[in-house]
This record gives sequence, C-alpha cells and structure tokens, in this order.
Amino acid sequence: ARIVAVDIVPSRIEFALNYAATDSFIPPAFDAGETKIAYSQRAATLLKEKLGVTERGPNGLDLVIDASGAEVCVQMGIFVAKVGGTYVQVSRL
Repeated sequence: ARIVAVDIVPSRIEFALNYAATDSFIPPAFDAGETKIAYSQRAATLLKEKLGVTERGPNGLDLVIDASGAEVCVQMGIFVAKVGGTYVQVSRL
C-alpha cells in the first residue's frame, strides 16, 4: 500500500516517513493574489506530478484522510482522490 504524508512542517513529514508513510509532499506557498481554490488545485496537481498519482487505475489514491480541517487541505484532498475514491474528514470536538 502507498501512504502519502502531506504537511507544511518538515518534522511532521519526517515523523510520518519513519512511522508508516511511503511518500511525502510539502505543499508550495500561496502565490500573491491566488484564491484558496486555485491554490488547492495547483497543490493537488503538483502532488500528482511529483508522485505519479493518476485519477484512475492502480496509481490513483483510493483513500484520502484529512485531519487538518483547513479549507485548502479539504479541497486538495478531494482533488487528489482518484475517481471513485473515498475522502474522509477527521476532526475532534
């Protein structure tokens, strides 16, 4: 199985890679004047290109779990899940 860790904090990426992640991705910074949705689409495209993720088939991401709750992370998660894949939003009360 492939487990992709995504975070903006390198130490969290390192932890994930030592724990269970097989791949990692640090999203880019926002471009000046970029909308949240445009950023999410750009970051998702970069992740797919860097890691060879496809929208269908065995190189697609079957399951995306987001524990951040951040709007751009939710959007990015939906954009990277493969067609017919599952997106799960985890939060604590």
